[in-house]
Amino acid sequence: MANSKNPNAREYYVYRFLSNGRTFYIGKGHWPPGNKWHRVNDRGNYVKWLRTQKQHKDWSKQEIQVLNRLRFDHKMEIRWEFLDRDKTSDEAEQIEKERIREYVLQRGCKLANVRDNPAPCTVDAVVEYVLNGSPEPSRADLWVLGFSGRAQS
Repeated sequence: MANSKNPNAREYYVYRFLSNGRTFYIGKGHWPPGNKWHRVNDRGNYVKWLRTQKQHKDWSKQEIQVLNRLRFDHKMEIRWEFLDRDKTSDEAEQIEKERIREYVLQRGCKLANVRDNPAPCTVDAVVEYVLNGSPEPSRADLWVLGFSGRAQS
């Protein structure tokens, strides 16, 4: 993840990925000024590109493996949502940790997050959870993860 040269810049956000109405990843992102949608929305194109690579360091990331399996193996629609915006790096990191704990311990989600996850899961367990679980309560402010390079509401 790119970082701001100014650690107090309010250029960070916390987001979640979900599919089939179930949250499966919570992350912290950084947007360069003037380009607020690029990082999180471009994740879809990045995963699509990774599928063309025989080896890449990011294949070891659970979130990438889960995104790949849900989107391409199971043809699932992936949505994303900002959980918080315009935070400093430290604030966003703290919120990310709190949200991971909340979604796992209070909401019963199985997350692909490895770091800060009080109940880490395998890729298979996260995919199974998304495919076979009951949806979480719906929210109107979700975006479809763009596999064309732009946000779709």
